[in-house]
Amino acid sequence: MCESSKTDVTVLLNIATVPIDADSISSFVHHVTVSDGGFHGDAAYSVDEWLTSITSDRSGSLFVASMEGSVHVFDGTAWAVVPAAIGVGMNCVHAIGASVAFAGALDGSLFEVNGASARLVAGPTGSRMNAIHGCSPECVYAVGDDGQIARFDGRQWSQEDALTNANLLSVLCLSPDKVYVAGADGMMFRWNGAGWAAIAAPAITISSLASYGGKVFTAGGKAGIFVTDGGPLDQVKPVALYRLSASNGLLFGAASRFFAWYDGTQWQGGQYDPT
Repeated sequence: MCESSKTDVTVLLNIATVPIDADSISSFVHHVTVSDGGFHGDAAYSVDEWLTSITSDRSGSLFVASMEGSVHVFDGTAWAVVPAAIGVGMNCVHAIGASVAFAGALDGSLFEVNGASARLVAGPTGSRMNAIHGCSPECVYAVGDDGQIARFDGRQWSQEDALTNANLLSVLCLSPDKVYVAGADGMMFRWNGAGWAAIAAPAITISSLASYGGKVFTAGGKAGIFVTDGGPLDQVKPVALYRLSASNGLLFGAASRFFAWYDGTQWQGGQYDPT
């Protein structure tokens, strides 16, 4: 989920038959306008494969990771499919500059996508990569299963010491001395530039992080939305959301067909019909 303006959000939708089989998944990129009257969406892209993660750069280019081992790139004019790894699904992607992104794979490897090409920048670890985020091209973090944390300093990727053996599902890099990672079993940690410190949280699965209004919001699925300003997590809304993203004065959240947004004063939301 990524924003293009205060009232527009670009979302990745997956649709499958029940019982869900990976081969039956089709994916769609929609541009959705939100307002007090509800939602209006326009389909921008669709493929008969499982797309897993979407990100945009400041120029408006889109990068979408695919379980087919590629990254789908929209440069503002046309879509292109950039092969990354044959037979290895891409599970996450994050734009780090104009037309440049990092993608993480199921085997833990990392790729740099630049224009129409992708190159391996960190070899497989054997544990799935789940999320990537950075505050600049010289400060990017990736997290994955079994507590793995990797950091990019502008030159190379390096593995950090594990803080937990729980799966880490989300990372938020706000500055070189303010980085949050979180995941299963309420595991959440903050880097302060000198070391990592645990943040007290209930035993929930934290699937997404976003910075809004000087605080860090977390999506805890059915457990609701929580917030921290560096202290213990506090629940702020008992609504089930799994993805969060913030920009241009709004905090967006999504779960299945339900969208929600927060303007700093109140939450609004409703069902989105992609048909």
